Amino acid sequence: MVNGGFNKKNGNKGKFLEYKPMIIKFFLIIVFGLLGLIVGRDLVFSYWLSHEIFYNNYDISILIMILTLFNSLMLIIGYIVNGFGHLRLQMYTAIFASVANVLLSIGGIILFDYGVNWVILVSILVSIPGMYFGMLQIFRLVHGNAFGVFVK
Repeated sequence: MVNGGFNKKNGNKGKFLEYKPMIIKFFLIIVFGLLGLIVGRDLVFSYWLSHEIFYNNYDISILIMILTLFNSLMLIIGYIVNGFGHLRLQMYTAIFASVANVLLSIGGIILFDYGVNWVILVSILVSIPGMYFGMLQIFRLVHGNAFGVFVK
């Protein structure tokens, strides 16, 4: 395609559809790697947390898997939006997520005496708005009906 995948007929669809198979392969590699983490969690945690600590809890394994999936999806969204050149919305959601993550994590640990699972769960929860608005922004940019902060 001419001019980086952009043409008058398809608008931004040409850019996005050109990289769609690569995005799907990348995400599948992440998913299978995380399933390997769940299967081999005893070995992974014994090296990660040291040999003296034995952590036999599926909760933290599943939360880390979900957090890694969300972070991988946010990485993919960031690359796509960066390719379109419209980053302002992603910057706003990243600043919101950073501030909310610190405040909710510290607040949950100090005020409510929650543990490590709370910190991971808060990281998952604050990434949801960024994923939602990122996917909505990509959808609007691809279909040509983006407006306002979606195109800045």
